[in-house]
Amino acid sequence: MFRNPESNDRSTEQFRKLFIGGLNPQTTESNLREYYGQWGDIVDAVVMKDKRSSRSKGFGFVTYKEPEMVDAAQAQRP
Repeated sequence: MFRNPESNDRSTEQFRKLFIGGLNPQTTESNLREYYGQWGDIVDAVVMKDKRSSRSKGFGFVTYKEPEMVDAAQAQRP
């Protein structure tokens, strides 16, 4: 059976993605990048929005380049 060598690699996205809850409705992806960028290189930032109203759902995600950056952000979380 063939196994993907990256399937258990800590560099996979699931280990580089940080959930951010309790966001102010006016928070943007740029705000997330600016604030969370202090702990490392961000490859993606998204604020989840309602499809119909385009209003923020109050949470989002930041994906870092390396898993260690998530650890650093969590250690300093507000």
